[in-house]
Amino acid sequence: MKKFFRNLFSGYLLILILLLIEAGFLLFIQYGLDDVVNKWIGGDASENLLKLLVAFGYILVRLIGFVISVIIFFKIINKPENPEFKIPWIVGMLLLPFFFSMIFLIFGRHKLMRKEKRIIKATDTAYKNEFYLNDKKKEALGNAVGTFAYLNNTTNMGAHQNNQITYYKKGEDFFPALIEELKKAEELIFMEFFIISDGVYWKEIRQILIDKAEAGVEVRLIYDDMGCGGTIASNTPRVLRKHGVKCYKFHPFRPILSGVYNNRDHRKIVIIDHKIAFTGGMNLS
Repeated sequence: MKKFFRNLFSGYLLILILLLIEAGFLLFIQYGLDDVVNKWIGGDASENLLKLLVAFGYILVRLIGFVISVIIFFKIINKPENPEFKIPWIVGMLLLPFFFSMIFLIFGRHKLMRKEKRIIKATDTAYKNEFYLNDKKKEALGNAVGTFAYLNNTTNMGAHQNNQITYYKKGEDFFPALIEELKKAEELIFMEFFIISDGVYWKEIRQILIDKAEAGVEVRLIYDDMGCGGTIASNTPRVLRKHGVKCYKFHPFRPILSGVYNNRDHRKIVIIDHKIAFTGGMNLS
């Protein structure tokens, strides 16, 4: 019940209503626009200049929509992907060409922006230079070098030496260890989570992040806005930034139909001083 009221008054309900209005508008253009225009214009549109202009604009809009639909239809057919993903789009385009054209423009394109491509390229280059499988590493890996070379080529995951790994089976074991290491941080704390819930552990960790940031440690936190919808206060980034924590929402939920909402951040990562890392399937509560 607490989560329901938090969602109700946090703006998510308003955003949902606006998204439904946008979807309804697209359906209206597909289904209802013809009847509305015909009833308003009535008999001979040439008798009234305004009606004539409306009729001309309506025909122009339909013509542009038809051209866009044809272009998108052939774009879907020629996309280099599995036909199983194409068939629903093709069927939709045949039944509701304008509506599915708009939906495709919103959700059907998955290209990265130029800025994102530059960031990925720079990151990839830096990673390969740091974790390149050189002769020294090949010698240390011995008979396992072939396996690591395969993983390196197919997943871009480099070989690491001198590591120690601890497996935490339950949250009761994981969170105390995480809190202990966070308290030891001297240079950097980076945290990335899909869900952060306003529970006992989060309250303690939030205070640690604030204390460390005020002490000069670089503290960064990113969490998924949809995953944390209603689980923590919507003003969390603003509150933490006041204390020096660089906190951001991943793909903030806004009242605009966008395919970006399907791209969520399911990572659960903590990095401390570039020496200690935590990862797995546990979110933060």
